[in-house]
Amino acid sequence: MNTLLSAVGGESFYHLAFSAGFRRDVTFAQGRVIVYEQILLNTGTVYNRTMGIFYCPQSGVYAFHFHVLSQYGKEAYLQLHHNHKKVASAYCQPTGHGGSGNSAILHLKTGDQVWVEAARTAYLHGTPANSYTTFSGYLISPSFDVKR
Repeated sequence: MNTLLSAVGGESFYHLAFSAGFRRDVTFAQGRVIVYEQILLNTGTVYNRTMGIFYCPQSGVYAFHFHVLSQYGKEAYLQLHHNHKKVASAYCQPTGHGGSGNSAILHLKTGDQVWVEAARTAYLHGTPANSYTTFSGYLISPSFDVKR
């Protein structure tokens, strides 16, 4: 599940990153996890494309980014969740194509989960040529539990 790489100086770290989006218009009901269809990157297989959830395989500090473009004249209100706790929101007003996004840096433990959820019915825009609505995350710094 993890890809072990050698860092400068011979130390080891885990290379974990994902990025996913949409290339078509989609609608998600309030309370639904946004399941991104187009996987741009999934190093370490950390993003579950069936569930739409990032599963943390290695404790550490992670960065997450999510961006949204609403369908024309409709709203989109998304929230980033960490283990069922809302940590960030992004809202697009229903005027034209509204754009919004947010980011969070989180300290995760092995087994933690992170996902994007529709806070209200979300009308997300995408085209075959452009992925406007995306969700990405990556490990900044691993942490290791040392038992003495």
